[in-house]
Amino acid sequence: MAAPGTHDLQSGELDRLHAVRPADFVKARDALARALKAAGKREEAAAVGKLPRPTPSVWAVNQLARHVPALVQRLGEATARLQEGGAGPYAEALAAHREVLKVLRAKAEEILEAAELRPTLEVLSRVVHDLRAGILNPESRPLVESGRLVRDVADEGTANPFEQELAAAVAGVAAKASAPPADSGAASRRAEAQAQARAREEARLARLRRLKQLREAVAAAEAARERDETAVAGARRALADAERRLEASRAALAAAAAALAAAESDPTST
Repeated sequence: MAAPGTHDLQSGELDRLHAVRPADFVKARDALARALKAAGKREEAAAVGKLPRPTPSVWAVNQLARHVPALVQRLGEATARLQEGGAGPYAEALAAHREVLKVLRAKAEEILEAAELRPTLEVLSRVVHDLRAGILNPESRPLVESGRLVRDVADEGTANPFEQELAAAVAGVAAKASAPPADSGAASRRAEAQAQARAREEARLARLRRLKQLREAVAAAEAARERDETAVAGARRALADAERRLEASRAALAAAAAALAAAESDPTST
């Protein structure tokens, strides 16, 4: 969801801000907030000032909307087709959805490499998730399509419903086609299958929780790095000022020493 007040900004201002590389985002964001405040747009300035630095995955998703909008539109169309049950065989509709995600993933990798950002497996997986879940959610879809996504799309409740639905449909058809006559072991097999499904779901949720913890740790580390970078930049400026003062002091000392030496060697001065 967009930050409150940002919808009032000129589209060009936000577009330029969301196009800035993550490393330069904070500086550009603060500059825009100051400019808005100076122009009397205090609410918009406050909203912009609260925008978080984008993760590499969020930044990549926003650049996809700028560089390959037709592909993002295709993903929206493929998603709508699946939500409607698919036009034609469902497996074919799902294959088309997967294919456009695959192409978008490759484009995201190119964009990240061109910006000298590491397209790790984790980042690219998150890009695919943000695209798939972001388009599926009616609140985040406009942000994905406009290239103004602010945060990674939440994991909770955003697992791929299409793959799960297809798996359930295939399993149901297979069960009907090959089910043997009911016997005394059918209930046991069903119970075992249900237990296995629960175990897989618990493992998936545990992985999501772990990923969330790791992302929070990365965000905290990035914030600490930003603070340290600011401190180092300030220390370097202070050092440069001190070095200039030292050079001036050395020059003054040299001039005074030279004047003293000249005075001492002048016989008329005694």
